[in-house]
Amino acid sequence: MGELPFFAGQEVGPPFFFDREDYILSLREKLISKAPLNFAITGQRRIGKTSLMKRLAEEIKEEVIPIFIKCEKIIPKTELEFANFIAREFQKKLIVLHPMSKFKKYIADLKEKINVKIGTSITQDSEMFLKVELKDNQKISIAYDFAFELIDRIHKSEGKKIVIFLDEFQELFEFGNDYLWSLRSYISDSKASFVVSSSYHRFKELLLDEKQPFFNFFEIQEVGPIQDKYCREYVVSRLEKVGITINEKALDELIRVSQGKPYYLQLIGSKAYDICKRENSQEIIWLIYLKAFNEIMLSPPAQLLSAFNRLTGKTKRVFIALCLYNVRNSTELAGKVDMAPSHVTQLLNQLHRIHGLITRNNGFFKVSDEILREWIKREFTIKKVDQISSPYL
Repeated sequence: MGELPFFAGQEVGPPFFFDREDYILSLREKLISKAPLNFAITGQRRIGKTSLMKRLAEEIKEEVIPIFIKCEKIIPKTELEFANFIAREFQKKLIVLHPMSKFKKYIADLKEKINVKIGTSITQDSEMFLKVELKDNQKISIAYDFAFELIDRIHKSEGKKIVIFLDEFQELFEFGNDYLWSLRSYISDSKASFVVSSSYHRFKELLLDEKQPFFNFFEIQEVGPIQDKYCREYVVSRLEKVGITINEKALDELIRVSQGKPYYLQLIGSKAYDICKRENSQEIIWLIYLKAFNEIMLSPPAQLLSAFNRLTGKTKRVFIALCLYNVRNSTELAGKVDMAPSHVTQLLNQLHRIHGLITRNNGFFKVSDEILREWIKREFTIKKVDQISSPYL
């Protein structure tokens, strides 16, 4: 099978990763320095934060020891399980770096130092790792002492700085502020650097809130949409590699609806390429683009609808109405949903601040995701929203 021009996955690497060189260069220099600096990568959903972290980990692996952890994979989601999860990732690194005899000595020394009971766990890949089993009345901090001591062991044995990437960091917020204060202390005392990211739209807001545990702790790196110019260059160059062109009208619309979000660019491009192959065409013409977009609308990816599906009641009605009607403020929208303008304003603010589904600029509201907006328009009939018969309302 030849090279594919696009890849619509959760995260992408070369050759599908593009136009983030400034972020890579800036963060790389800071992360390979001796100082244990900590960073938070923020930005809209599907903007490419995970791909950026993966690429960064790959870029620095010669100078430091990168460890990449996906927080959403913690099952069951408990404080102890997370401690054992990260300890397992550190053990993987130690086992690669050292013979088993030396690894066992590390663990024996740690057991004596921390007075911790060690059990074993078997992963889905049939790998066996050590885990902390709390004794009666032992605090959860024992498990974190064990995990973070492993970081120091790796650092001392290799003489290299460790950089730990925590993707979907917001998963840990479910444990509450007492836990987060404690985690902040562990990270602060560690010799490692931490890079965290989150798909939660209020993540940056929480990091800037002086009442929150991680206030003023991470240096924030905001990742924005990719400029149209670079999106165009990327699409054209990727298609050239497989002998396919795209006409200007189709390219313009692809750039418009993807809004500089790499995931959507890859998703629509990949679908259009599949149709070209199916129809033995060497060009993505307007009709092929429409077929690709329609196929996505008929079977949208789960992540497209996840935030929308969390909406309920009047909040959902107002969001649907904003998608359906060409209105920009609460007064105009109120007439479409038979609600008081003040109530509509309150719900719009919730959609903006709590759900991250709309943007606000100079008092005007706009749906932040053009592809979701198009799916809503196709799914619901344009009439008074309170009369729509739909399982979503």
